[in-house]
This record gives sequence, structure tokens and C-alpha cells, in this order.
Amino acid sequence: MTFDAPKTRFGGISSTPPPLPNAKKRRTRKKKHLVMGISAAAVVALGVGGLSWGLSANEEKLEAYEAAHADLDSTHGHSTNVLDNTGQLEPTAQDELESQLSSVDTLLAAEPPKLYSLSIDDRTDELVEAEESLISPTDTLTAALDYRDSYNSSLSTGQELVAEAEDLIESTADEVADDDVHSTLSKRVTSLKEALDSAPDESSGEAFASGVTAIDEASDDVASSISTVADSHEEWTKAEEEAAKSDPANYETLSEREWQLIERSPAAHKTEKYVLYGVVTQADSNTGMLSIRANTGPVQQSKRYDYDANTIVRTELSVDSMDLFSDVVQDDHVKMLVEVEGSYSYDTTIGGSATAVEVTAYDVEVIGQF
Repeated sequence: MTFDAPKTRFGGISSTPPPLPNAKKRRTRKKKHLVMGISAAAVVALGVGGLSWGLSANEEKLEAYEAAHADLDSTHGHSTNVLDNTGQLEPTAQDELESQLSSVDTLLAAEPPKLYSLSIDDRTDELVEAEESLISPTDTLTAALDYRDSYNSSLSTGQELVAEAEDLIESTADEVADDDVHSTLSKRVTSLKEALDSAPDESSGEAFASGVTAIDEASDDVASSISTVADSHEEWTKAEEEAAKSDPANYETLSEREWQLIERSPAAHKTEKYVLYGVVTQADSNTGMLSIRANTGPVQQSKRYDYDANTIVRTELSVDSMDLFSDVVQDDHVKMLVEVEGSYSYDTTIGGSATAVEVTAYDVEVIGQF
């Protein structure tokens, strides 16, 4: 084969040199180098981004670790305080708690994990589990302490109730409406004393709890009986007061002159109690069922005109006194046990006014009629 040289546009030989045989290979290599450079840059970029993301995630893990550490430290302090106050209580729970606290001491003293550490989650889990290990024995001892405190409180209350009950029995001797209430209270005081004297096992929270139950139940019985005795004493006192109101021995007998002095200044003799006689001058719808009007004096007279002290006689506003005047009518001759209240002014039917001695009657006896 022969080689024909290319011709120029003008018919001459071309001046362009033929292509080098290795030029295409060099262009290919440059392209490969460019691609490899871009890939390496991408790998570096991805590596830096991944590291940044990983450190950010570890920051959150470290925060969780620090929170768990703070919680464990707080629980450790609380558990230690509980243990310091238990005394002889629950020795098994104390041993368990002491052992757990020793392990916790080691965890709390350990260096915290670094930001790039791969074991942050594991270290956090250890702290959480350690805190949980403190809860059960601490709760056991806390409950035992509460029982012991409750027992001491119940003991003090029970002792005060015994003293109160014994004082009440003594102060109300023969002064109750029902003697059986004293007997019941005495028996319940004895039961309470037995509960107070029954010392519980100092090492057992449940023993203290049982003691609280026994003392509180006995105390409730005593408190109930104290109330019953107090009510019975009040009933007796009222009965005695009512009886005293109608007992002539509690009312003074006056002379004519002494009664005149009282008549002149009733307010100066308020609450004083006397025996009076008199004639009923008014007992009608105007005076009602709770009062009458009478002329009175301190000595029983045979003639109605010998009673000259105008007197308003009232009864107490109580159910027992509602019928005191039910059998009293005008012109009755009466004997009364009265307490001076003062003076009373009122309008008369003829348009004037009058002033009377005002008394409260506790007993009225109709001894005849004028």
C-alpha cells in the first residue's frame, strides 16, 4: 500500500502535523484523576459530617448521664439520712442498703465518660440501675421509721388520755346521772394502760404498727367514754341546778323593812333569791302563760290589801317552766321562790305608767284565794 500525502486547499501539502499517538491516553488519565479527586473530597466531607453528627448525639447522651448522676446522688443522700436514723430497725434492710450505698459510692466517684466515648449509654444505665437498687431497702426503712414515729405519737396521746380520764373520774365522783359511765370508763382506762405498757420489738416496723393499732383503738374507747362521762356530769349538774331552784333552803326569808329596801332599788339586788307571798292581781291573755302580776310581801298575810309591792313575776324561757303558771288565776294567794331581776315599767290601761319589781319565779304554790 502506498501513502498519499494530503493536499491543501490550494493543491499543496497540508501544514497541520499528524496527532500524537499518546494524546488520547493522557486525556483519559486526567479525567480519571479529576473523578478520584472529587470522590476523595466527598469522602472527607462525609467523614467530617458523620463525626459532627456523632459528637452531637453524644452531647445528648452526656446530658442524660449527668441527669442520672444527679438523681443517684440525691437518692444516695436521702438513703444515707434514712439509714442514719433507723437505730435498731429492720437490720436486714439496713445491711442491704449499706451494701448498695457502698457500690453507689464507687459509681459516683468514677470519672465521667468523654464526649467521644462509646460507652456513655452503658454508664448511664449503670447509674439508673444503682438508683433503683436503693429504692426498696430505703422504702422499707422509711416505712419502719413512720411506724415508730406514729407509735411514739400514739403513746404520748394515750398517756394524756389516761391522765384526763382519771382526773375526770375523780372530779365527777358521785356527780353523774348514770353511775355505770364511771365503771365503763375505768375498764377502758385499764385496757389502754395495758396497750401502753406492751413495748414493741424495737427492730420491727410491723411491731410498731401493731402497737399503734392497739393503742389507738384503746384510746378511741377511752375518748368516747370521757365524752359520755362529761355528758352525764352535765346532765347531773343541770338536774341539781333545777332542784336547787325549787329548794326553799336556797331562798332567804326577809323582814318587811328589808323587802321595802329591795322594792326601792331592785337593780341593786339583782340575782338575790327570796321567799315571797302575794295576791295575784292579773293572770290573763295580756300577761300570757309566762308571766303574772301580783302584789307581794315577805311575810304571809291574811288580808290581800296587806300586800302592797307591785311585782311582775315571770318564768324561765324553758320547756320545763312553760306550765308554772298554768294553774294560777287572779285573786289566788301564792307562795313563790323568786330571783330578783330589777325593775320594770309599763303602760297602764288608764293611760298612765307604772313601775314594778321584776322577779323570776322558780316555784309557785297556790295556798288559797282571796
